[in-house]
Amino acid sequence: MRLIIILCSVIFLFCLLIAYQYSNIYNISFSKTPWTYVYSYLPLILFPIAIFAFWKKKQIGWMLLTALVSFYSIDTLWTIYATYILRNYENPIDPGFAIPPPFIPYIIGMSILGLAVFKICRQEIREAFTINKAKMLATVAVSTAITLIWLTIIYS
Repeated sequence: MRLIIILCSVIFLFCLLIAYQYSNIYNISFSKTPWTYVYSYLPLILFPIAIFAFWKKKQIGWMLLTALVSFYSIDTLWTIYATYILRNYENPIDPGFAIPPPFIPYIIGMSILGLAVFKICRQEIREAFTINKAKMLATVAVSTAITLIWLTIIYS
């Protein structure tokens, strides 16, 4: 249980750092792209709440944490797909000179997120929160569907 809380706290801090860098590099205006802000910052607001509720062994904490880790997993997969399959990248300093970002951070991120999902969805953890397999699958499926819908809205 302690490992999951530490792991999710590290994920939260990493996501906070990425959101900060993203907002500074691209200098996005909230009035022009409110969905991007909601997409970027709503999970960051929910993450500490989820970690705290998970630490208190509340069922909503497990569901929120699982949904958020699934969200970030799908988002990372989408980023890998958009960057390396669609070749959709640009250099924020010089848009004419496009180079792909390094691949290793995405692999490390997916490894950490995969480990977090695996640990959270283990039967012993689910039993501590009285989560059955159907609730687990529903949480992951709904989170995945919402993430994919959100990504299509933002990038369309």
